[in-house]
Amino acid sequence: MKRKANPSRSKKLPKSKKLRDKHLAEAFEGDFNSSSKKQQPNFYARVYEIVEQIPVGKVTTYGAIAEILGMKRSSRMVGQALSAVPKDSDLPAQRVINRIGALSGAHHFGGYERMRSLLRREGVTFKGELVDMEKHFWDPRAADRGLL
Repeated sequence: MKRKANPSRSKKLPKSKKLRDKHLAEAFEGDFNSSSKKQQPNFYARVYEIVEQIPVGKVTTYGAIAEILGMKRSSRMVGQALSAVPKDSDLPAQRVINRIGALSGAHHFGGYERMRSLLRREGVTFKGELVDMEKHFWDPRAADRGLL
């Protein structure tokens, strides 16, 4: 049995898809501010700037970084940016974890135990398998850091 085409469906992209595509384009090509005629840093570079600011002994989340960049629902893009960091980089990407305190990016550091070890050496403590977020969460919105 063949399905009939739904005439109420528009061939136009929904707003959310258009918005996502706009954000993806900005992530890979950079934002263009026509009033200043100045090229802004691309999304990945902006993520790296924030990650460089995370103090030793503190962690932040993919979502907190996305939110300060004005892309609150783009935590996965933050993860993609950090996945693109070369393994020999000195960017402290191990300090970025998921919102509940789990070490979700551990595969980039040689596994869960290696990432946990890196964080413990920096003074980060755990409650079971999760980072003690009450003690170690660093909120990038808490102070003006001149990143935007």
